[in-house]
Amino acid sequence: MTQAKSTSTSQQATKARSTSTSQSKSSSSAQSQKTTSTAKKATSSTSGHKYVTVKAGQGMFRVAYNNGLTTAQLMQMNGLTSSSQLYPGQQLRVR
Repeated sequence: MTQAKSTSTSQQATKARSTSTSQSKSSSSAQSQKTTSTAKKATSSTSGHKYVTVKAGQGMFRVAYNNGLTTAQLMQMNGLTSSSQLYPGQQLRVR
Protein backbone atom coordinates (compact mmCIF):
# COMPACT_ATOMS: atom_id res chain seq x y z
CA MET A 1 0.00 0.00 0.00
CA THR A 2 2.89 2.39 0.72
CA GLN A 3 4.31 1.77 -2.75
CA ALA A 4 0.97 2.52 -4.44
CA LYS A 5 0.62 5.73 -2.44
CA SER A 6 4.14 6.95 -3.37
CA THR A 7 3.50 6.13 -7.05
CA SER A 8 0.29 8.17 -6.95
CA THR A 9 2.11 11.09 -5.31
CA SER A 10 4.87 10.86 -7.91
CA GLN A 11 2.31 10.96 -10.73
CA GLN A 12 0.62 14.00 -9.20
CA ALA A 13 3.95 15.81 -8.91
CA THR A 14 4.78 15.02 -12.54
CA LYS A 15 1.35 16.27 -13.65
CA ALA A 16 1.76 19.48 -11.65
CA ARG A 17 5.17 20.17 -13.24
CA SER A 18 3.75 19.48 -16.70
CA THR A 19 0.83 21.84 -16.15
CA SER A 20 3.10 24.55 -14.78
CA THR A 21 5.46 24.25 -17.75
CA SER A 22 2.65 24.42 -20.32
CA GLN A 23 1.11 27.46 -18.60
CA SER A 24 4.50 29.15 -18.59
CA LYS A 25 4.99 28.44 -22.30
CA SER A 26 1.53 29.72 -23.27
CA SER A 27 2.02 32.86 -21.18
CA SER A 28 5.40 33.47 -22.79
CA SER A 29 3.94 32.86 -26.25
CA ALA A 30 1.06 35.26 -25.65
CA GLN A 31 3.46 37.88 -24.35
CA SER A 32 5.73 37.62 -27.40
CA GLN A 33 2.73 37.88 -29.73
CA LYS A 34 1.59 41.01 -27.95
CA THR A 35 5.04 42.57 -28.28
CA THR A 36 5.30 41.64 -31.94
CA SER A 37 1.93 43.04 -32.86
CA THR A 38 2.72 46.48 -31.45
CA ALA A 39 6.19 46.66 -32.94
CA LYS A 40 5.11 47.89 -36.38
CA LYS A 41 1.76 48.95 -37.69
CA ALA A 42 1.56 48.52 -41.42
CA THR A 43 -1.50 48.46 -43.58
CA SER A 44 -2.05 47.63 -47.20
CA SER A 45 -4.38 49.51 -49.45
CA THR A 46 -6.41 48.05 -52.29
CA SER A 47 -3.77 49.27 -54.75
CA GLY A 48 -1.16 47.00 -53.17
CA HIS A 49 0.82 49.77 -51.48
CA LYS A 50 2.03 49.33 -47.92
CA TYR A 51 1.71 52.10 -45.35
CA VAL A 52 3.13 52.56 -41.85
CA THR A 53 2.03 54.82 -39.04
CA VAL A 54 4.60 57.27 -37.68
CA LYS A 55 5.14 56.89 -33.93
CA ALA A 56 5.97 59.70 -31.50
CA GLY A 57 9.62 60.67 -31.75
CA GLN A 58 10.25 59.01 -35.11
CA GLY A 59 12.02 60.97 -37.77
CA MET A 60 12.25 60.39 -41.49
CA PHE A 61 15.46 58.38 -41.20
CA ARG A 62 13.99 55.98 -38.61
CA VAL A 63 10.84 55.33 -40.65
CA ALA A 64 12.90 54.75 -43.79
CA TYR A 65 15.47 52.54 -42.06
CA ASN A 66 12.83 50.40 -40.31
CA ASN A 67 11.29 49.66 -43.70
CA GLY A 68 14.43 49.05 -45.73
CA LEU A 69 14.37 52.36 -47.59
CA THR A 70 16.63 55.34 -47.96
CA THR A 71 15.32 58.71 -46.85
CA ALA A 72 15.36 59.79 -50.51
CA GLN A 73 13.10 56.87 -51.47
CA LEU A 74 10.71 57.59 -48.59
CA MET A 75 10.54 61.28 -49.49
CA GLN A 76 9.93 60.53 -53.18
CA MET A 77 7.13 58.01 -52.49
CA ASN A 78 5.34 60.41 -50.16
CA GLY A 79 5.99 63.77 -51.84
CA LEU A 80 8.08 65.01 -48.90
CA THR A 81 11.09 67.33 -48.80
CA SER A 82 14.07 67.23 -46.47
CA SER A 83 12.46 69.99 -44.41
CA SER A 84 9.10 68.16 -44.08
CA GLN A 85 8.03 67.32 -40.56
CA LEU A 86 6.48 64.01 -39.56
CA TYR A 87 3.71 63.78 -36.99
CA PRO A 88 2.60 60.88 -34.77
CA GLY A 89 -0.23 59.02 -36.45
CA GLN A 90 0.77 60.15 -39.94
CA GLN A 91 0.49 57.41 -42.59
CA LEU A 92 3.45 57.04 -44.93
CA ARG A 93 3.75 54.80 -47.97
CA VAL A 94 6.70 52.43 -47.78
CA ARG A 95 6.02 50.13 -50.78
